[in-house]
Amino acid sequence: MKTKKRIFYTLLIIISLFFLFGGGGKAFAHPGAIKYNQALHLDVWFIRLIGALEVIGVIGMLIHRYRTSAAICLMVIMIGAIGCHIGAQQPQNVVLATVCFLILTLILMLDHKNKLVLIRMPEPDVQTDADAVKTQIS
Repeated sequence: MKTKKRIFYTLLIIISLFFLFGGGGKAFAHPGAIKYNQALHLDVWFIRLIGALEVIGVIGMLIHRYRTSAAICLMVIMIGAIGCHIGAQQPQNVVLATVCFLILTLILMLDHKNKLVLIRMPEPDVQTDADAVKTQIS
């Protein structure tokens, strides 16, 4: 259990730092971040919006109550990033965005307090042979 918790918090710190620095550079219009992302043919306002959403996502990831929602929102941003980088023919960035998506997935899976509701199939009503025999006798 302790190992799982250490892995969880290590991944949380790594992904938080990644999004904080990457998103912060975009949100505050750092010239290097803007130039780098304009290769994707996106407007500056949209790059800044994505950066602001990434920073807000980091804040949400660090507040336990919002961790699941923030992780899912960041995953959606990463899906968009994967698509943009595929369109711009930047395979190294596709790999990076995919790794971020997988780390976010692991964070959701390892969070022991995650309240994500999954749709569960109802259990079929199966009679055992003994129950069937009792029903036939009665």
